[in-house]
Amino acid sequence: MKLPRPHGAKAAWLVSLASLLASLCQPAHGDWSGFSRFGTIVEIDVQDDSARIELCFQDSALPRLQQLTRQATGDPEQLATALLHLSADEVPLMAPRLESIRRIAPDPTAASGPGDCGAAAGLAYAARFTQPLPPHLRHLTIRPPDRTAGDEFGLVVLDRGVPVNDLGALNGPVRMAIDADDPWRSHIDQPGFARHHNEPRSWLYVEPYEVRHELLVRLAELQPQLDLGLGDRRFIAAEERPAILKMVGAYLQAHNPLQIDGVDSAPQFDRAEFVRFTRSGVRPVEPADTLDARAALVGIVLVYFTEHPPRSVSLRWDLFAHGATRHPVSVIQGQETFDGYATPAHPHFEWRQDDTFEPLPAAIGASAPAPANTGSSLPEALPVDRRGIVWALSGLLAGGLLWRRVPRGSTALWLSAFAGITLTGALVAYSRSEPAAASPVMARAAIATLEPLLHNAYRAFQLRGEEAAYDRLALSLASPLLDEVYLQQRRAMLRLATGLGGEGRVDRIELLDTTIEAFENRPQSYQLESRWIAHGTVSHWGHSHPRQNAYHARITLRPNAQGQWRIIGLQFLDGRRLDQGERA
Repeated sequence: MKLPRPHGAKAAWLVSLASLLASLCQPAHGDWSGFSRFGTIVEIDVQDDSARIELCFQDSALPRLQQLTRQATGDPEQLATALLHLSADEVPLMAPRLESIRRIAPDPTAASGPGDCGAAAGLAYAARFTQPLPPHLRHLTIRPPDRTAGDEFGLVVLDRGVPVNDLGALNGPVRMAIDADDPWRSHIDQPGFARHHNEPRSWLYVEPYEVRHELLVRLAELQPQLDLGLGDRRFIAAEERPAILKMVGAYLQAHNPLQIDGVDSAPQFDRAEFVRFTRSGVRPVEPADTLDARAALVGIVLVYFTEHPPRSVSLRWDLFAHGATRHPVSVIQGQETFDGYATPAHPHFEWRQDDTFEPLPAAIGASAPAPANTGSSLPEALPVDRRGIVWALSGLLAGGLLWRRVPRGSTALWLSAFAGITLTGALVAYSRSEPAAASPVMARAAIATLEPLLHNAYRAFQLRGEEAAYDRLALSLASPLLDEVYLQQRRAMLRLATGLGGEGRVDRIELLDTTIEAFENRPQSYQLESRWIAHGTVSHWGHSHPRQNAYHARITLRPNAQGQWRIIGLQFLDGRRLDQGERA
């Protein structure tokens, strides 16, 4: 592909699409702690020689905590220090060391995030402790105050960053079994403390023109296949991580083969990063964070581009670790999720469009349909003005009558022929002096074409590969608009390439209302004034959060030489972010 040279500026298109992309990619935090269910949240992350303990409790819970701990005052620091009693291998431990305590004011407009205790519910306090632990610990017992009942305390436990349980009610002693070699095998064998994040897994996002495979895989499972140079070392230094990620990414590109519509598909590598579970979901490991090789989790994103909306996807998983019994796989299409497993005995996981309730998206680049019941093979994009045909035939008939009345070979014969041709041209010109109104069939065809054209343009705006982005954008736009938008799109992507906090996607375009008219001087071009909503999501590692933006624009459509619609002109009139459930 030859890269285009810049033309004029199309700032409206760039700003509107870039603003949507930026709004889609704002960090979205999940409420893993579920603060509203409990008066107090206890989160414990066990390391080799210590445990980090975080307590979050609501101001309204202080009188009850004072009663449970038998404290003389309701001082938050004293209450926090007296809340928990821990023992290691049945031996009581010294009280944990308080690192910090802070008061959190309510902010209903703020999204919950790491360390904020979900404080939108009301005034709260956050306390952080460090608990020293003995070496070679096998069991850790967590005991709340006596007479604790119901949903007063909620507990989340992690082992070296690996979640041991989902949020559960802590109303009695809880005993955690610790596996020193494999934190994924640490567990709590008590009702109410199951773990949904119990194994690495795959998510397959089926979108109109791509399938995205996001997978989490344990580094320990890949070490037998890859020479990572770690040996028996327990920790991975920050400077070692890029080379390891490159090796893992290349290895996974060649494994877990994927078929789309029955055809083997080659993936494009999107990204690889070390990740960990937090109360707000899966998050990248920061360079300054300690990375334990036994618990290290790698997130890989592979992208498979398609020319048409996929009808079936088949994943073969061939990376079962020793003793592994299954690999969870989820297919996400629109608002639907399909969960299943690949197992060593049945390593294929299959999904078919026929099994879903979501309609198959319209394909882009299709020729406009011909009017019904006309018998014409011409595409509707080349409209025929029937008045012009009638006037032209009338002019030719008049010229023919003059031809028959004038003797052959005379000068008058040529004059009559000239008069007929002139009359025909004049009548045809007259017939085109008024713009032809778009027929109902034409309007329906243009509106049906506009949705996939817009959706594809939004999707192309988010692709990272230059050739892939240009070729995809060329299915919706024609030059010079294509070249101008492409160059500005790449510059915008460079500015937005870091710190996005998720994968922003436009799921579908919803046209609200559209009017259409033909151009007087360009009979093959049609201008539409349209209002639509771009429905998007921030989706990453199995979590999706909706976003909606409303737009109002004038759009000019024209078919190319193959009769395929393209956008050749665009003027944005309005654009704004919608709150969830709001209509434009």
